[in-house]
Amino acid sequence: MLDAKQILPPLRRKDREITGDAAIENILDRCDVCRIALNGLEGYPYIVPLNFGWEKKDGAYVFYFHCAKAGTKLDLLRADGRCAFELDAGHKLLWAEDPAETGMAYESVCGLGRITEVLSPEEKLRGLRRLLYQYTGEEETPLKENTVNGVTVLRMEVLELRAKKCPETGLA
Repeated sequence: MLDAKQILPPLRRKDREITGDAAIENILDRCDVCRIALNGLEGYPYIVPLNFGWEKKDGAYVFYFHCAKAGTKLDLLRADGRCAFELDAGHKLLWAEDPAETGMAYESVCGLGRITEVLSPEEKLRGLRRLLYQYTGEEETPLKENTVNGVTVLRMEVLELRAKKCPETGLA
């Protein structure tokens, strides 16, 4: 199996790289959508935006998603759980007198992962609670059993991630 670190190219702009768990987690906490790209039909990528929750387990990031019990996303994941992902926050238009020099400030986290379906009822509940925590800040949201049983919960183990920012100045 190819190591994920052999797949992602190095960042061209090292000065924009964000390192350190606290800084990366600050970005994750402010994001409200995670886009995943799957290996789609006929070799075309299949990209889908998802609500998410995350946590760190044994030093590695884990993301949780929920979805219906059937559909294209699940069909593709069951055939090949490899994915790429992207999240972004902190958007601000940087208008310049010369429109050709106008840019966008942002912070982003991108990486590679493997997605599997959560089968354990305990982990399924944990995943749904992590999702709700992302949007509500509530740790122990009560959930009805029929709600938990009515959805599919997915778990993405992050193999590698990178974070970067484009600050408000220095847009070269």
